[in-house]
This record gives sequence, C-alpha cells and structure tokens, in this order.
Amino acid sequence: MLKDCSPINIDEFATAYFGKGKNAIEQAKSWLTKLAKARIEDSHLFKLSDKTFEDEPIVYCDHFGKWWTGRFIGSLHYEGVSIEIHPRFGLKFVADNIPLNNFIPVETNASFSSGEKFIHLLQAMLWLNLLAKAAKHTVPAVKINKAHTSAISRGRIDVQRTIKARIKDPSKIASISSHKEINNPITTTVVLAYFEIQRWFPKHNLLNWLPETIGLRLQQMIDATPRHSPIPKTRDIKGARLGSIAKAYIPLTRVSLDILKNKGISEKSDENKSSTLLVDVAELWEIYILSVLREALINIDVLHGTREGDKFLLTDKSGKYQLGKLLPDYIFNINGNTASIGDAKYKRLGDAPWMSPKRDDLYQMTAYLSRYSSCEEGSFYYPDWGDDCTITDNNPWQLASGQSINFIKVPIDKSVAVSYLRQFYGDSVHRKKLINNF
Repeated sequence: MLKDCSPINIDEFATAYFGKGKNAIEQAKSWLTKLAKARIEDSHLFKLSDKTFEDEPIVYCDHFGKWWTGRFIGSLHYEGVSIEIHPRFGLKFVADNIPLNNFIPVETNASFSSGEKFIHLLQAMLWLNLLAKAAKHTVPAVKINKAHTSAISRGRIDVQRTIKARIKDPSKIASISSHKEINNPITTTVVLAYFEIQRWFPKHNLLNWLPETIGLRLQQMIDATPRHSPIPKTRDIKGARLGSIAKAYIPLTRVSLDILKNKGISEKSDENKSSTLLVDVAELWEIYILSVLREALINIDVLHGTREGDKFLLTDKSGKYQLGKLLPDYIFNINGNTASIGDAKYKRLGDAPWMSPKRDDLYQMTAYLSRYSSCEEGSFYYPDWGDDCTITDNNPWQLASGQSINFIKVPIDKSVAVSYLRQFYGDSVHRKKLINNF
C-alpha cells in the first residue's frame, strides 16, 4: 500500500502494476518518471482553502535513486494505471482535520470504510463540505420563464412579441412571467449524488451528518426530485439559470457529476485521460497545527496568517509601494501586538542530509522575522515521524539579530500535542514573557 511521504518499494510496485521481471521494473520507473513531471490541475485537488497551491510532484526520485510519494493522498489514474495513496497518519487524522464547516461529525470506524475505496470518504466529505456552503442560505431554485399572450400583462412585457401579436389582435399583450422551480437539473444531480454516497455508506445516514437547517434543505431537494430520475445531461445543467445566491451550487454540481460518473475511482477510465482526486496533506497539517495552538495557548490570539496577514518584506523609497507579501501560517498576538510567528511544515525533521530543515525554509523564516521585527522568535511545526533528531534538543536556535527559531516535532494525537505545546511554551524564560498571561 502506498502512503504519502513514504518510500516506494519499486519491486513491489512493479509487480503490482506492471508484472514481474526486469522489464516490469523499467516500465514502473518510466511511468513514475512521467508522473513526477505531470502537473496537478486545480480540478484534481480537493482544496481545503483559498490558499495558492504550491506545485509539488505526486512522486519524486531522490539523489540516491530512491522513489518516494509526495504529500498527496487520494486516487490517481494516469496513462492506463490506477493507484491509491493512503494517509500515513490514518484515515481518522484526515477526517478529523478536513474543515467540514466545523459541525459535521465524521466517525471513521470499520463500517465507515464500507465503500469500494477510501477515496469514497474523501469525495463524500468534499461533497458534504460544498453542500453545507451552498445550502446555507437557499435551495438551488432555477428561474423559469413562461410566455403569455392575452389581454392583460402577467409579468414583464415582451415588446417585440407584443408588436407581432397586435398585428393580428390589437387587444393582445405579450408578457413573460418568472417563477423559481426546485425540480431542475441542478437539484436532480445533487440528489442523485446524495443517493450514491448513501449507497457507499449504508450503515450511516448522511442527513445525521448535517446541521438541521442544511438537512432540511437537502430533504426539500429530495422531495422535489422524481424517483428514478436519470442523470441530467451537461447541456441541461449549463442551461439552468441559478440566482446569485444559489450559484454556490455550481461547484457542488460539478463534484456531484464526478461522483455519479465515478471520476477518480473507476479503474476502467479512458486510457487516454488522467483522472484524479487528491488531498494535499500539507494543508491538513496546517489546519491541525492551528487547532492545536489555539487550544494550547488559550490566552493568546492565534491568527491564521495566510488569511489574516498583510505584511510586506520591502517598501520603496517613497513609502508608497510594497513588494513581497509575507504570510506566515500563524501570527501570535497579545493585546494587539505581534509577539511571535509560526509556520507548519509537512516534512521530515531529522539529522539525515535529506531531511529538513531545508535551506529555503530557513530563508523563509528569516524573512518573516525581518519583517515582524518585534517578535522574539519564530517556530516551525513538523509532524513527529519518529525519526532521530538532535535539532529539537538544541532549541531555540539563535539568529545574529538576537531573534530565535524553534524546530518543534508535534505529536499526531491532538490531546498529546496540546499538552506538549502548552509545556513547550511554558518552559523557557523568554517564552514565559511571550505568554505572560498563560
């Protein structure tokens, strides 16, 4: 089984997908080389935020000739070969940290994995997340226009048709009335996708995963959809005229069609096309660290810097223009002042040459601290992979500016992580200054 950020056993991989023998190994390496160069499209990604995606390879070969998976999990079909990359920290870690609007409880017990592949779970959570956003304010009612020709107006007057009508009968007026219809191709697509997901997980009621308001709107859509409705055609979906508020259903409809067509799941995909659904675990790690920090440092305002930061590295001599926007993952504020910053790194921290800290990461943190000059320190947060590492034993590492950098290995168990960081930030003297109210 392939797992993210893990070595690929080339012999086992070749045997599983290309057969046995030396030729199969060469075929496997050739396929991996092509995949390493392939670009990941936005449509392939289950994006958890609006953060700009950093182009990273799905697989790569290190300087020693060893193949590795990158930081993605999910299902991939590429040039006739279908693979899955599973989460090295387990499905529960993924389910617990995908931000389903913070109200959809997801249990990842054995029965939950009753779908054909674990990618079903990712697609189901993506679908639920988009449904929660779309159905927050309305159902996908489509505007329907109906033409009338009579002695009275029943809506907006159609001038051209009125002129033609009055040639035959001067008493006639052509008008157009509008009403909103829930039974439409958008609703049908969403409802059919709901039924498909429900078949994946027959022991769970999806309506119980949703808050009451969202569940009621979904039930409205189900009630409005005739039984045994066929999958709407793409042209019919594109022709549906949604109101401005209901346009949030467009991405949900797109994912619903993928679910109904088994995109990213079927191993019988078109040989000439690649179909993919991937999750960037680095995004999950960033979300996880934010949650841990906010729970551990209860007296500090921990901001999500990629959303709330606005500092620039450079300002021109006139002071009018700025260059090089800096967005650390976390900004620690005390009484409105920035006291520290932090950055999540989904990388292996250790003493081996191929492990972090990487030079570009050190430059990045130095740039952050240069701009946030009032901060005494900045911190990197790495997963605790279980690797030997003396770097963490020598925290904090000092810069010539007098500022310092911490390299922190954070446990995967959230309760353990909260206790660990709470103790870490309470141990040293200058950290006590940072959290003097803690």
